[in-house]
Amino acid sequence: MALQKSIEYPSGVKAAYHRLVYMELDLENRVGRLGFLSYLSKAARDAGKTPVANAPTYFAIGGADTLWPFDAASEEASMAEAYVALKALPDFSGAKNV
Repeated sequence: MALQKSIEYPSGVKAAYHRLVYMELDLENRVGRLGFLSYLSKAARDAGKTPVANAPTYFAIGGADTLWPFDAASEEASMAEAYVALKALPDFSGAKNV
């Protein structure tokens, strides 16, 4: 699974294919971090090209008013939920699942 949306980075490079590579949840402090790689395109990723960006994003977890209303008591999370959280960020709003 990945997301497709054209995003221009500060360097001026535009990436259109974004793939989550890790998620980290700190249940005690109720924060999370998603790490993703951004490529020019899916074809670039499939060809083994270097990502144009490797940027983690941080967010609050565990409540209805947070980016990820994750049930911290269950201590279970899925990458599918992580993609939903990533799409809730302004930069990824409107991104398509691919």
